[in-house]
Amino acid sequence: MQSTTPQLPLSSSERNTLSCKDYRIPEYYQCHEIIIPNDWVGCMIGRGGVKINEIHHLSGAMINISPCEAGKKERNIRITGSTATVNVVLYLIQTRISAELLTSGGLL
Repeated sequence: MQSTTPQLPLSSSERNTLSCKDYRIPEYYQCHEIIIPNDWVGCMIGRGGVKINEIHHLSGAMINISPCEAGKKERNIRITGSTATVNVVLYLIQTRISAELLTSGGLL
């Protein structure tokens, strides 16, 4: 897992119009990437994107799943938002995968 904090060019007037917890302000903005097996992506996205949209709406973070590449067995999930929203997404992903592992007998 890696976490980066990109710097965004915001003028002082733009900073004044944003909420102090707006994740576009660098001190509150972060990108976090996790890698999961391709086999787990379906349980993360859900039918028609229902599960990933639910995680997005509950957390407020942006979630991007890399496309499947030939020969690769893993996918990157990039989570972007405030520290709090990223932590919510990480918790929800962990909970979702744990629930799937329990109901499938440890196999996805």
